[in-house]
Amino acid sequence: MKRYLLIICFVLMLLAGTGYFYRMKSGRRFVLNEANQLSLPVQTLTEQSFTYTKKFIGTVQAIQSVDVVPYLSGYLKAVLVQAGQAVQADAPLFTLDQRIPLAELNQAIEAVRQAEATRANALTFYERMQKTESKAISSTELEQAKTEFQAADAAYQKALAAQNQAQTMYDYTLIKAPISGWVGNVTATVGEYLSPEGRILATIIAFSPIRLSFSVPMSVYHQGFDFNRAILQVTLADGQKLQFKEFKITQDNRVDKTTDSVLFFADVSNSDKRLVPDAYIEVQFLFSEKGILVDKNWISLTPNGPVAYILADEIIQQRDVKIGAPINNQYWIQSGLFAGEKIITVWLSPDQVGTSAQGVGP
Repeated sequence: MKRYLLIICFVLMLLAGTGYFYRMKSGRRFVLNEANQLSLPVQTLTEQSFTYTKKFIGTVQAIQSVDVVPYLSGYLKAVLVQAGQAVQADAPLFTLDQRIPLAELNQAIEAVRQAEATRANALTFYERMQKTESKAISSTELEQAKTEFQAADAAYQKALAAQNQAQTMYDYTLIKAPISGWVGNVTATVGEYLSPEGRILATIIAFSPIRLSFSVPMSVYHQGFDFNRAILQVTLADGQKLQFKEFKITQDNRVDKTTDSVLFFADVSNSDKRLVPDAYIEVQFLFSEKGILVDKNWISLTPNGPVAYILADEIIQQRDVKIGAPINNQYWIQSGLFAGEKIITVWLSPDQVGTSAQGVGP
């Protein structure tokens, strides 16, 4: 008889120890109420708005660049910029030797002055002949005065065109930035002879728009994120954060087998020049969603997938759930749970499913 009593005592102690273990593992205590019914802490599920972030490492790339070359041949007199400098369109970059073009321009200006004086004299004479009585001059004389004026006017127009040409050639001695942007490598040196067929003097990289390049792992790519409905946020190396509501997303359809990822591009405005080509950045997409969030401790991760325990009509039920992106210490529940249901917030054993229990609020 004593042997049977010892066995019964051992079994009772074992059951008590198992229950204590479960209570300690959950971090919460659940007890029997007066009706000998299990009491469990529960939370009522609610739908709420939240934001989650997808992060990628990326770089900044230029979209537009223009090579700078001289329009005429000549010796380089001065280099007015340096690599990396920000310039506006029409800013002076280089100066060629201006002595010959300047001399030709001065000659053209003098030729225009002389032609203009000759034209003015011819016009005055022709107008005076027109006002003279017809008996005093012959029609031949009037026609000759007209012809001389027309010739003087043509010479003036030709001289004016030559002056404009000389002015253009002189202006070409000052090489200007074709667009606003950063100056790339400057390869020219003072005293070097340059020609339009020669090498590139520098490259201007446009400020805006600018391109963000980032790789998306295939595991994320197959989740089918619509980046266009998110807010784009960029974190610079110094910690500054830039946000863009408007951007253009494109992608390279080829898979990089070395990294098992797909290359994406986001083109954004860069009028404030804070995004610099070749800089490393963190690309973040902020998605605004509405759904159910639950504490990670309320979800059990089993070999068959994540499950949750709910209390419905005072009966413990097990639900298979689909979880989305983790939001801090919570899971986004995409299926399996619904607003208004009561989720059990302590750890349970699967063999407790189907048993009766009473819910206790927090």
